[in-house]
Amino acid sequence: MGSVGSMFCQLNHFKKFAPKEIPYAIQRHEKETLRLYGVLDQQLANHEFLGGDYSIADIATYP
Repeated sequence: MGSVGSMFCQLNHFKKFAPKEIPYAIQRHEKETLRLYGVLDQQLANHEFLGGDYSIADIATYP
């Protein structure tokens, strides 16, 4: 959960707002973002909520 906000935000920055395209940064953050989506999908496939019960993890990753 700790990496979701920072990785998703950085990917968005490098893909949409960086003054110049930096392929390494885009690839690095995109790869990690996809990995994190996989972790979230796997957890939610087996549990109703990320931490087992409804928690701040669900609130923080909702957007």
